[in-house]
Amino acid sequence: MFLSLLFLLYGGNTPEAMIAGDFVISTLIIEKKKSLDVVQGKFYLAEPHCLLFETSSPVHQLMKIRYDTTEIYYPEEAKLFRIVYKKGVPDENLSLTDIFNTDIEKALHDAGLRVDKFFNKGDTVFMNWSGRSPGSVTTARVNDNLVLCRTKGKNWSLDLEMRNYRNLNGKSYPEHMRSIVKTKGFEKIEELRLGDVKTGITLPDVFFENWCTIPGIVLKAVDW
Repeated sequence: MFLSLLFLLYGGNTPEAMIAGDFVISTLIIEKKKSLDVVQGKFYLAEPHCLLFETSSPVHQLMKIRYDTTEIYYPEEAKLFRIVYKKGVPDENLSLTDIFNTDIEKALHDAGLRVDKFFNKGDTVFMNWSGRSPGSVTTARVNDNLVLCRTKGKNWSLDLEMRNYRNLNGKSYPEHMRSIVKTKGFEKIEELRLGDVKTGITLPDVFFENWCTIPGIVLKAVDW
């Protein structure tokens, strides 16, 4: 869920304005009993088409996400998972936003939905979308910042919330994002918090390695 949000936030930046920062993702699942998982790490935008992750907790994991390939490497276990996307490589001039179609309101418009009603609550503008698909969709903005996308259907709902917008290198981004999925007897809450976000960061050397050539590596490749 939050990988798509990160692509949306940083897809338009250039290599000269590489962004890096710390993140914490917490996942709370409520189904008969509660379970909570927390992942901590760092992310790096290496170029317009490559996003890198390094997690320190609960396990040490490195990840390279490109438009045609994702590699997930576990150094302690010497295991590498490579996912190759069958659709191939898009035009090199496309941004991550174009590739993954993560502009939420554009995606709604492209899916044939149109705004049929809008109203204000304080400084927040709400828009109700309608179309052929069942259920309802509501988005909300404060000035130019998207703060909510809510989708509802029979016995289920999905909320995406974006909070605490900051400006970095001329681009606005939320430091706190939350998704809430509810169905009958099940609820899942994911929260992403960004911290110490900077530009012009030098990448760790480990991301320059060809992980496939590491002695003893176990490679598992999957066509997606």
